[in-house]
Amino acid sequence: MEKIFTPGKWFVGFCALFVCIFFALKYVHQARLEEMAKLAAADMFTWSWDGADVSSSCEITKAKVMKSQDNDAEVMVEGVQKITKQGQSSTSDCKAILKMYRSHNNWMLGTMEAL
Repeated sequence: MEKIFTPGKWFVGFCALFVCIFFALKYVHQARLEEMAKLAAADMFTWSWDGADVSSSCEITKAKVMKSQDNDAEVMVEGVQKITKQGQSSTSDCKAILKMYRSHNNWMLGTMEAL
């Protein structure tokens, strides 16, 4: 039987380049989503209650995309929360799952579930 199509080196190179671009775009998409989740979680864990002289600050140390689709994603974030009450402070680990939704190419926080 006669060969009809034989892939050449240019075709193989093009396919390899296409696969590399696909994985690079996926990596950039997840990195952007993780950074947006870090910012949203830091905003949620940082608060102040002036009447009782209590405040909280948070440093998010890790974010990981658990599930991602075209318009929604779940991201787990971990960090260290520092609660200051009348001059005394204590630290504790904090962890949450954020559900992010995309609207017009911008990721927005949908829900947050603290663990």
